[in-house]
Amino acid sequence: MKSPYKKLILPGIFALIGLILVIIPATGLVRFFKIPTNGMAPTVSSGDYVLATKSGKSPSEFQRGEIVIFAPSHDSKSRYIQRIVALPGDTIEHLNGHLAVNGEPLESPDGTKASPANQSVPDMSPPSYPVTLSTDEVFVLGDNYDNSLDSRYFGPIKFESITHIPKRIALPLSRGRSLSSEDSDN
Repeated sequence: MKSPYKKLILPGIFALIGLILVIIPATGLVRFFKIPTNGMAPTVSSGDYVLATKSGKSPSEFQRGEIVIFAPSHDSKSRYIQRIVALPGDTIEHLNGHLAVNGEPLESPDGTKASPANQSVPDMSPPSYPVTLSTDEVFVLGDNYDNSLDSRYFGPIKFESITHIPKRIALPLSRGRSLSSEDSDN
C-alpha cells in the first residue's frame, strides 16, 4: 500500500526552503547588498550582489586586509563596503605624496599607491596626518583608490559602525566568488 504522505514530501521540502529564504534575511543575520559604485573594483563591482553576515565580531578579531560593510558617520542610513588597511595603534601618515601605515606605503591590490583625498566633499572632513588610530577605530579604503569615498575623505571609522562581513559575491553568477579572509580562493 502506498503512503498518502509521499506526495507531500517534495512540496514540504520546497516550503521549508522558501521559509528559510524568507526568515533568515528578515532577522538581519544574513543580508544581500547590491553594490552601487566601483569604489571596491575590481574586487567588487557596481551591480554585484554581495551575501554578508551580521558582524558580531569583537574589535580584536578584525584583520588588516579584511573587507567590511559599515554605516559611515556622515550618513548612517547608507552602507559602504571597503577594506581595512589600518588597525588600532597604527599610524597613517603622508609620505612623499602618498599614504603609509607605520611607514609602509599603502598599495591597492593592483599596486596603485594611495594618495590623500584629492578634493573636498561637502559635510566631510579629511583627517590631518599623521593619524594614530585609537582602540575603537580602523582606517578603511576602497580597492579602487581613484574612485572611492573612504577614510581619506571622512577619517577613521568606529568598530561599532561595522554592521556586516561580506562572505561572497552572489550575483552575477559569472563573478561569484568568496570575499572571506578565511578562504584561500579570494
